[in-house]
Amino acid sequence: MAQERPEEVVFLADGDEDESSAASAYQVLQLIQTLARTGMSPRLWLVTRGTQETAFEGARPASSGLGGLGRVIRREQPRFTLHVD
Repeated sequence: MAQERPEEVVFLADGDEDESSAASAYQVLQLIQTLARTGMSPRLWLVTRGTQETAFEGARPASSGLGGLGRVIRREQPRFTLHVD
């Protein structure tokens, strides 16, 4: 039986603390490295919280690191279709 490969992967980031933001970035990095090593290239969704100011709450700059990491991934691993929200 052939192993199924995911078409999409969704990563839900916890943007509450500086430490959890750094941990989320590290987890995304590990995810990308694992996918690249195994030859998989699913569509990736990085879902963040607090990176943009809204009418209900202000932005949390510490949680915006995943957006920057997303730009690096797009540039260095163009085979991945990456969405950051």
